[in-house]
Amino acid sequence: VYSIAIPEGAFTAADGTSNEAVTLNYTIEKPEMNADEIRVSPEDGVKVMDLSTIAIEFPEQISVNEAAGAITFSNGATVENIEIQKYTAIITANAPAGWQAGQCTLNVPKGYFVGENGKNPALAYTWEIVSASMSMDNFVIYGGETKEVTLKLKTGVAFSAFQADITLPEGLSLVGDFALTRGDGHEFSYRVQSGKTYRLLSYSLSNKSYTGEEGAFVTFKVQAADNYNETQQIRVDEIVFSTAQGQEYTFDSVVANAEGRLYVSSITIAPAALNLETGEDAQLTATVLPENAYEAKFEWSSSNSDIVEIDEEGKVVAKAVGEANIIATATDGSGVTASIPVTVVYTHATAITIVPSEVLFEVN
Repeated sequence: VYSIAIPEGAFTAADGTSNEAVTLNYTIEKPEMNADEIRVSPEDGVKVMDLSTIAIEFPEQISVNEAAGAITFSNGATVENIEIQKYTAIITANAPAGWQAGQCTLNVPKGYFVGENGKNPALAYTWEIVSASMSMDNFVIYGGETKEVTLKLKTGVAFSAFQADITLPEGLSLVGDFALTRGDGHEFSYRVQSGKTYRLLSYSLSNKSYTGEEGAFVTFKVQAADNYNETQQIRVDEIVFSTAQGQEYTFDSVVANAEGRLYVSSITIAPAALNLETGEDAQLTATVLPENAYEAKFEWSSSNSDIVEIDEEGKVVAKAVGEANIIATATDGSGVTASIPVTVVYTHATAITIVPSEVLFEVN
């Protein structure tokens, strides 16, 4: 700001009149920078999970002029800190109520950032805040069984790279490879981080975003040990996604409960065979192994109920002469069965009685 003081009578007109004392004030301002040369990250208009860190890059080295006003957010977030790194202002912000979904605008007053040759024009950048999450479903797995596990991603953010650590519990082993299902020419690899922990890494050399906004993201298969009979967790930790503009987002850990169950492995029927007469009955029993099978149940059946019938309690009744099998079938889906042969014969005579017991005849 410059002032010029002109005293009274400094200038005289042709008619002899002169000026009154006057002070002239001038403000010399630096020109505004070209807005097209100012870059912001995340880019204006993109979808983000939060705005905790914003970088504004200027065409020249800058300093802060707090007298210009205050930087504000439309959603009530507050500026926690501004760090100047030569040409770049790093704004750290905090949303007391959390970064709620919806649009948010950052307003920077004119002249807040000043360089050697210019100052910023009034700036307004708007982003859409969206939620993002990863998940896995709990599942049941029987001893010796192989199942596919799906790691799901739900997001509206244009992620182009990620990494995560997947840890399998004791009793579960990886079968085959991990597979990225929503890549678009993305590089994808994994390696053993330690023990049964695998580090997954994916990125795009051309900064392409992953396809889709919801559904399966990574799939893999696990096999349970034959004696796997407890509930343990598959964990996904150290989850980090990044965008092509360099924004990084850390996700909460994801867990899935793998409930172990044992199938029925064998059924033994006693006695091992039956020989019956028509009308005769007998009682069968069956032993199921292992004793800690999740569903140690079975159903009785007859291969020919016209010859021999059996009820749900194991009582056998011979109906007609012939041969048939009695079968015990596990109901847990294991497909385990056991059978015994049954032979049915006619009922044997145990006595013959002639009536009358004595007859007297006369000759001729």
